[in-house]
Amino acid sequence: MTDLLSVRNLKVRYGEIEVLHGIDLYIPENEIVALVGANGAGKSTLLAAVCGLVPCAAGHIDYAGREVTDWRPERRSRCGIALTPEGRRVFTNLTVGENLLLGGAVHLRDGLRERQDELLGLFPILRRRFSEKAGNLSGGEQQMLAIARSLMSKPKLLLLDEPSLGLSPQMIDTVFDLIASLKQQGLTILLVEQNVALALEIAASATVLVNGSVAVTGPANELASSALVRQAYLGA
Repeated sequence: MTDLLSVRNLKVRYGEIEVLHGIDLYIPENEIVALVGANGAGKSTLLAAVCGLVPCAAGHIDYAGREVTDWRPERRSRCGIALTPEGRRVFTNLTVGENLLLGGAVHLRDGLRERQDELLGLFPILRRRFSEKAGNLSGGEQQMLAIARSLMSKPKLLLLDEPSLGLSPQMIDTVFDLIASLKQQGLTILLVEQNVALALEIAASATVLVNGSVAVTGPANELASSALVRQAYLGA
């Protein structure tokens, strides 16, 4: 199976402090890979490094057969890497429709409205709220909008950072059903998620980070009962 993304010996520093210590991570094309670990393990930093939002102190990032380690974030985005950030970060003073258009404006010279309509078909709840300010949406609706905004650029690799954070159990199920459907449509997904059981249920494989290092990588169904996963989350 071909890897769409490969991260090799990646190190990231904030000032003098190294927060990622030689990370290796491989994301096969058209798979969901879960990235799990305790708060502060380095999960969001790794996503930011893949997107180019933080510089790499050492190592290599290859995407779709090309090394992108030194590429600027906008170039990576144009080539098909999209991030749905933790906390959603929608533009609350803009409407749902305006948020969606901004998600694709830089990338789609033609077909912007057509792409918007495609996604409204996938997210019927957003069609109903299309003209409302994003700040008036519930947390779950905002999460749907954040994912849809990321999809406006027609990415090949979607990085999802804590999509269930702050959502009701019912909305969490809805979001995870959506993630599974995106994989069926051919999207490759790197999922950072606090709900370990759900993440490992939906993913083909998983990587556990502990204090900025890879503790273990393997099939998600094997890691679901691993003591290492519990240790990573409970810190014991």
